[in-house]
Amino acid sequence: MVVLHTAAACDGRNYVVVEYAPKQGCRWYEARRLVLAETDGTLYYQTNGRNVVRIFKDISYDDVRSRSVRWEYRGMVERLKRKADELARQVITPSGALVLTEKDLEAAANAAGGMK
Repeated sequence: MVVLHTAAACDGRNYVVVEYAPKQGCRWYEARRLVLAETDGTLYYQTNGRNVVRIFKDISYDDVRSRSVRWEYRGMVERLKRKADELARQVITPSGALVLTEKDLEAAANAAGGMK
């Protein structure tokens, strides 16, 4: 198991892309498995571990030795990394958090400028 990418969200959760290389039953095949999972912020240690909140994608490849499958596999790794980053950015702001907009900041700057 290798963690290929981790994206941290503002609510403390992590989105991880993990590669598994199952034991080879035959030397002619090189199987791989990709998992995109959401964790509770602790280290990822297995697919069905207690810290895994949900699994978004679980893709298996029977043999990644051929050139075409290898390119498709590498492309999928990059797509899953982008998806993890996107999910981390889309997290809903935690309840009780103060949300400031650009207008709020401009109003505060104008108020501070008028206090001189």
